[in-house]
Amino acid sequence: MKKKDINEDELTSNPFVVPLNISIRRVSKKEYDENGVPKFGQYDLEMDESTRFYLSKEVRGLLKNMPGSSAQLLLWIMQKLENGKDYLLIKRSTCMDELGINSVNTYKASIKALCDRRFIAAIYMMPDVYYINPQLFFNGNRAKKFPNNTEEYVPKAK
Repeated sequence: MKKKDINEDELTSNPFVVPLNISIRRVSKKEYDENGVPKFGQYDLEMDESTRFYLSKEVRGLLKNMPGSSAQLLLWIMQKLENGKDYLLIKRSTCMDELGINSVNTYKASIKALCDRRFIAAIYMMPDVYYINPQLFFNGNRAKKFPNNTEEYVPKAK
């Protein structure tokens, strides 16, 4: 089957939606039109934290042939990230316990694989503290964290 052969109208209900309960906070906003007249509206802000994993062919290439324990560690790191932080402390014993890793060598090999693929980078003179690569994943608003790295998107004229 090819992607173009999928008819979304023929799909059944997603079985994972049944227990799904999304906590939101309704936020009011006030904007002005081009004449300075206020327009009122609202949007829903999801209350659960999330970590974004940015999609690209390059990232899929980095994931290729990644050992399973490294992929598992990457997902664990994404769960542990604090909002707006581009670093984290990995407490080895907690990480190994939560992931069921019994060998320190397996843990070290997983860390090395993530460093080699530039998902994380060790911080000099700070054992067990790593920078994360915000080009690949981040918890929070990258534009707010890295304002000097932003550029405004300008759509091409038609």
